[in-house]
Amino acid sequence: MTRLIAFWTSPVHIRAKDGHTLTIEGPSHAEDVLKSRWPVKQGPHFENALELCVRAGEQPGHLGQARDAFVAAALEAGMLQTSRKQTLKTMARKLNLGLPSAASA
Repeated sequence: MTRLIAFWTSPVHIRAKDGHTLTIEGPSHAEDVLKSRWPVKQGPHFENALELCVRAGEQPGHLGQARDAFVAAALEAGMLQTSRKQTLKTMARKLNLGLPSAASA
C-alpha cells in the first residue's frame, strides 16, 4: 500500500533515551520512532499509537487521532517534552489518562 506523506499541524516534542529532544512532525516519523527508539514496546497507549500512526500513513482522515495517540504513548513512557507543567496536565486530562506521576513532572 502507498504511504502518505502527512504532517501534523503542531509537532510533538519528546525526549529520547539519550536525552536529546526529538521533534515528531507526522505519523510516519512517529511510527519510525515507536518502532526503533521507544524504550518499552508494549502498553495500551504504545500499541494504540502504533496502530493509528500506521493507519494515518495509509488514510488521511486519521491524523488528529494518530497525534493524540502518540502524545498519550509519550506520556505513558515519560517522554513527552513540555515547557510548562500546565500543558502536560491539560493534555493528560484531555486524553483521559490516569498518569499522576507524569502530570506532576
